Amino acid sequence: MKVFGETVIPEKSDISMTDETDRVFYDTAAAGEAVLITGNKKDYPDKPFIMTPADFLQNYITGGDKF
Repeated sequence: MKVFGETVIPEKSDISMTDETDRVFYDTAAAGEAVLITGNKKDYPDKPFIMTPADFLQNYITGGDKF
């Protein structure tokens, strides 16, 4: 079995968050230069790396580079 992953140690951002419990996910995705996939985009800042599952799949299917 192959396992892939990357360890990141995020720094706490100073960006305004609607729900502070979501900050850890935002900071981790930003630190790891990863896509944050959520069904609740309204709680996050408007950033290209934050996508709904539908947006991510559409981007993946079309071979897009939106993040």
